[in-house]
Amino acid sequence: MNLFDAVPVIVQQNFEGYSYDEIDAYQIATAVKEVVDVCDNFTYETLTTQNRILIKRMVRNAIDLMTSDNSEERDTFYQMLNESKQELVTV
Repeated sequence: MNLFDAVPVIVQQNFEGYSYDEIDAYQIATAVKEVVDVCDNFTYETLTTQNRILIKRMVRNAIDLMTSDNSEERDTFYQMLNESKQELVTV
């Protein structure tokens, strides 16, 4: 799975039903590790600090979208999620 497919899938699995304030740093770090584990193009051992920071930002942004009070932002997240799941089926 590539990074752009992995992030929304992992975020939904780990955080659906939570509000943003209920999610702590440990849960985000765990999600980052899960994203790295399911990605094909790198491993946790070969991950650079810069890439780890980028993935953490992607996870946080996805959480922001999924837990947003703005329905358009939530729709954006679920559209990304559906596209990711469709790509997983076709691969």
